[in-house]
Amino acid sequence: MMQPDKNGSDLPPPAGEISKSASAPPRREALREEEAEIVRPTVERAILLSGQHDRKVLASALASVVGMALRRSITGVFKRIILGLNRFLVQTFSIEGIRWRFEALRTGKPFQQVVQEHSLTCPVTQVFLIHRRTGLLIEQVQQESTQSEDGDMMSGMLTAIQDFVHDSFQATSAGQLEVIRVGDVTVLLEQGPLAILAGIINQGFAPQNLRKTFRQALEQIHDDYHQALVSFRGGAEDFEDVHPILEACLKTRLVKGEERISPLTGMILIAPLIVISVWGFFEVQQSRQWRQYLVEIGKQPGLVVVETGRKGRRRYIHGLRDPLAQNPVRMLVDSGIVPEDVISEWESYQALDSELVLERAKRALNPPASITLELRNGTLFIEGSAPWYWVEEVPHCVTSLQGVSRVRSDGVQKTGNDLNLAWNRYLTKLAETPGILVLEKGRWNDSFYIAGMRDPMAPDPTTLLHEVGLNAAGVRSKWEPFQALHPSLMLARSKRMLAPPRSVEMTMKDGALIAVGTASHTWISEARLIARAIAGVSHFDTKQLQDTDMQAYEALVPLLENQVFYYLVTRRDLWPGQEKKFKQFIENVSQFSRVTRRLGGGYHIEICGHARDTGEEEVDLSASLTVAESFYLRLQNQHVDMGLFEKRGMGGESAPAAIAADVQKREAHISFRVVVAD
Repeated sequence: MMQPDKNGSDLPPPAGEISKSASAPPRREALREEEAEIVRPTVERAILLSGQHDRKVLASALASVVGMALRRSITGVFKRIILGLNRFLVQTFSIEGIRWRFEALRTGKPFQQVVQEHSLTCPVTQVFLIHRRTGLLIEQVQQESTQSEDGDMMSGMLTAIQDFVHDSFQATSAGQLEVIRVGDVTVLLEQGPLAILAGIINQGFAPQNLRKTFRQALEQIHDDYHQALVSFRGGAEDFEDVHPILEACLKTRLVKGEERISPLTGMILIAPLIVISVWGFFEVQQSRQWRQYLVEIGKQPGLVVVETGRKGRRRYIHGLRDPLAQNPVRMLVDSGIVPEDVISEWESYQALDSELVLERAKRALNPPASITLELRNGTLFIEGSAPWYWVEEVPHCVTSLQGVSRVRSDGVQKTGNDLNLAWNRYLTKLAETPGILVLEKGRWNDSFYIAGMRDPMAPDPTTLLHEVGLNAAGVRSKWEPFQALHPSLMLARSKRMLAPPRSVEMTMKDGALIAVGTASHTWISEARLIARAIAGVSHFDTKQLQDTDMQAYEALVPLLENQVFYYLVTRRDLWPGQEKKFKQFIENVSQFSRVTRRLGGGYHIEICGHARDTGEEEVDLSASLTVAESFYLRLQNQHVDMGLFEKRGMGGESAPAAIAADVQKREAHISFRVVVAD
């Protein structure tokens, strides 16, 4: 196999045969050099002018050469990277590489030195240095165990092959020959401006480091023997010292297996491709599942997709969802998508799809099994038979249903209407009963319920159930107490709170509580205080109510104040015949004591003493006071409340009731006066 070079170096002159190239006369070669020197300025000037005039022409001419050089350079870089990675892995993870590292640790030698000692010698058997322009052999070296080949014949053959390739492919390629491979024999060519270095390898391919060695050797030869190469005419006298450089090419060593790609290297190179392939497969699968999921979402009523996309590594979906629609998260599972890999954001709304509106109506009405619902053009048709209470609640339940414009329940047959009539009668009776206020009523499962407020003075609502024909077990009642302001209830409440005696009649008129009759002073006083706290009572009218205690008091006062007792001046005692009158007085005092206690106290009886008028005021006052004290002492033995009495001397003044008595009796007498404390 033959590979052309791409470095763009000057090609040797065309030659049809090896002998023709090898026998070119020196004069002809000199003429060629002179012609080249003459043409070179013209060519350089033409290239410069072409670039200045139209760079596209020059760029088009160099595009193939530059492109080919770039491709070769990139290919070489990737090849070196792969070979370097392979060499590192083989030396690091292979059994032989691990053994070499233990040997380096044991002997203290550098690892690279151990590798070189155990590497196989590269089978480069011969190296030829050939003059590029003439095709003549300058120098050759070979292994000791290798049979020497004719160097001149080899150089002539290589020159002929290169001329053949150049002449045959000049129209499509401007490269140079690099490798000639025939069976297990490989000829490695490294070409320079003035010389060519050729090496014969009997087994395998030329490794990458061998070409590098040849290139470095050829560069050194050009540096050290540049003038000799330029003026070479067939003599090798100036190249006597080039032999060691060529022998270095024979001693190039190659680590065993560096050109063979190890399985580990293959795995490392293939692993990313496998990972990418697997990732691509799952990504395509997930994309297909996601598209199918969006299609299914679009088919579901009550689900509206607003936005989809990606947030980082997770997909997201944002939309609107009716509460009665399918669960979009559950649909993810049905589509084979992991819900945790998707950010789902759904906002609630009410869809107007017919099936969702009908389902919403069923949930709101909760119809019995005997009822069928159908939605047509926004009208909800109800047919069948149902309890009366369910039929009556239908208009209230559908008022808030979106998508239902009207309800047709004409064909519904009501059941249990007798019970409904009894229930309505019960509600009517409660509404007519004062003190009962219904706040809530309705039907709960198979029983009625009612709740409200009841005045304690109103009749018990449960007693009214029997009157209308309802069973108390079928009605759930809850009544909170309150005070109603109905006149009859206020009057009943007033009677209960005031507890009037039988002698008192009470009525209500325009918020006033009117009491008529007779009552004790104590009850009247307490009733006036309690009446202020009775709800709805504006004032307590007692004008027509007679106070029996006050009447008794008013009757006793004259009896006490008109009473006069006469004293004997000499004996300091009552005149005879007044004992009966004294006992009556004592009874009046006892009764007065009881009456005044009921009136609240503050009442007193003054014992007024009267004496004969002597003209001396002080004597008369002292004598009258003595008479009062004498009567006071007499009362102490009569078991009366002495706290009621006060003593007072009236001097020579006579009591009005004693004016008609004899003068002798008037000389010392007792009168009484009732006093009310402020």
